[in-house]
Amino acid sequence: MIEQKFDIWETSKTFGNVSKYNIFTVRNNGVIFVSKIDRFYCRKCKYINSTCIKKWSSGGEISAKLMEPYYYLCPMNYTFIICSNYSVVDDGAVIIGPMIVEENVQKDLDKNPFDDMEKPEGSESVDNVTSIELTSLAEVLFAVMNIRTKKELIVNRKKQILQSELNENVELYQKMSHNYESIFDLENKLINAVSSCDSGESDEIMNRLITVTYIEEKSNIERIKKRFTQTIYLISRSVLEEYMEYKKIEKLNLEYMRKLNMIYGREDIYLWLKDSIESLIDEIRKTSSHKNNMVIYKIQKYVNENYTENISLKDISEKLGMSYNYLSYLFNNEMDMKFKDYLRKIRINKSIEFLESSDYEINRIALEVGFANQSYFTKAFKRETGITPKKYRLTKGI
Repeated sequence: MIEQKFDIWETSKTFGNVSKYNIFTVRNNGVIFVSKIDRFYCRKCKYINSTCIKKWSSGGEISAKLMEPYYYLCPMNYTFIICSNYSVVDDGAVIIGPMIVEENVQKDLDKNPFDDMEKPEGSESVDNVTSIELTSLAEVLFAVMNIRTKKELIVNRKKQILQSELNENVELYQKMSHNYESIFDLENKLINAVSSCDSGESDEIMNRLITVTYIEEKSNIERIKKRFTQTIYLISRSVLEEYMEYKKIEKLNLEYMRKLNMIYGREDIYLWLKDSIESLIDEIRKTSSHKNNMVIYKIQKYVNENYTENISLKDISEKLGMSYNYLSYLFNNEMDMKFKDYLRKIRINKSIEFLESSDYEINRIALEVGFANQSYFTKAFKRETGITPKKYRLTKGI
């Protein structure tokens, strides 16, 4: 039984529309859906019902088990690529073919038990492919047919793990007779973990928060959604106000709520909470990174404009209105060096410009770039370059 429609096989239909190759599908009940009936030469082949449909179906099962494309060489010496589409409830196979492989790829295909058979009508137009083209086409088809399924499998696996953890935690907490952390305490702990961008700690606290919320709200879906809505609003406003304008925070929250309104399953709600919290952590990382870059830029700008003076990071922290300890930590972390080493490096670089472009005495150059005396300048210069200022001039022929 052959029908010229694809029904639920929209992905394979799209692939067939943009590809020159003939693509069709076979269900376990033997029904075949074809994309291009005029190119489905197999319809007039005497072996389609006795041999090929069975091979196509079994090839789909093999593809599903191996998680890779399966190749079939039919009795007429034509090659078919067979891929499973296991996102569909009833099993089946998506197939490209017939094709003629130009090189010898018999080692990867079924043996051909037939010889000297009459070819089906129209088969002179069958596509010729190289073994490399065959493999590439198979990989593309398999990826296209199963990319959505793999994502769904990952999400479903997360749901299973989450549900298993929840069941264990609920059983444990119920034995504690309400002697467990309150939702309020857990939310405050979650705020601190998110503020520190600690994904591991945040995830651990969320597991406890989900468990307590489930117990307190009597597993009522709407009440759980309302509770978590309040949680996200509280945390987003608490941790993002330092980095982001109020309007942007509200826009972010509206997007979280839009996604939540489309969710009705309990496990989906829990995944939404975890994804939303991880998104908040990402926002902090992005905005704080930008903010840190601006602070470092201001420090560098101040040093470049005032390196001749007796400056320190403490002076800069006062001018920027920031904590000295925080600024010191930030600079060391971002620049991978201490502020005093950076300042010395800038002064040495400036002194090199003087050494190469002027006839100033060494003592004058030391004072010009901010060193207290020639002796200290010479030691710092040698530490940075490996030679004294005087020798540096000699090597440059100045």
